Amino acid sequence: MNDSLDSIDGENDFGPFKNIINEWYAKDISKKIKFSFNTKAKQGNLIQGFAPYGYVKAKDSLDFEIDEEAAKVISYIFKSIYNKIPAKEVIDTLKKIRSIYQDIITILKRMYVKKNMTT
Repeated sequence: MNDSLDSIDGENDFGPFKNIINEWYAKDISKKIKFSFNTKAKQGNLIQGFAPYGYVKAKDSLDFEIDEEAAKVISYIFKSIYNKIPAKEVIDTLKKIRSIYQDIITILKRMYVKKNMTT
């Protein structure tokens, strides 16, 4: 359609060749991108767009820093498993903690909104 090749107008002798060239181009670009990612990974550079849980991207470099809040959660999970606490119990505890944090965040937001509305 972009090359003024339309099947409604009938057969076009050049259409199949354009399709083959476009497929070759797509495969070539794909290989180059994979090679680029592999090269960056071998050099130790970050290649992912986001930090895994427990880390945050460093502001001044292309490295990760430990997220202290998440580190507490991860530490709790590992200690619980080490102490043979059932997974369901660990999950329930984490859900309770999360709901408490959500309640605190909601309260803080309300306080912030009230403060800004009065001033």
